[in-house]
Amino acid sequence: MHMQIDKSGEALGRALLSKLTDEEIKERIGIGFCQQKFWKRSAWDKSMKIMKIVCSLGLAKPFNYGHGKGKYTSDLDISEVVSRVIKFRDGIAA
Repeated sequence: MHMQIDKSGEALGRALLSKLTDEEIKERIGIGFCQQKFWKRSAWDKSMKIMKIVCSLGLAKPFNYGHGKGKYTSDLDISEVVSRVIKFRDGIAA
């Protein structure tokens, strides 16, 4: 998978991510790869904003495992996804 995001989306993604700490990014991506039923609606909604960026970077893709189950998949380990998203936020080529 490789990063593929247009310039307007890139600016919006960085703006959203710039407000988050590394730990918050890690937590929200972890929630995004988890099952929705384990999280409050507010936590899930915050995670979905980050997961849209993750998908636009080509690091994950939507995949519905079924009602109440996970909604995203990736060929990468979650730790690698987190690392690449942080690098994107910081403007470091991944």
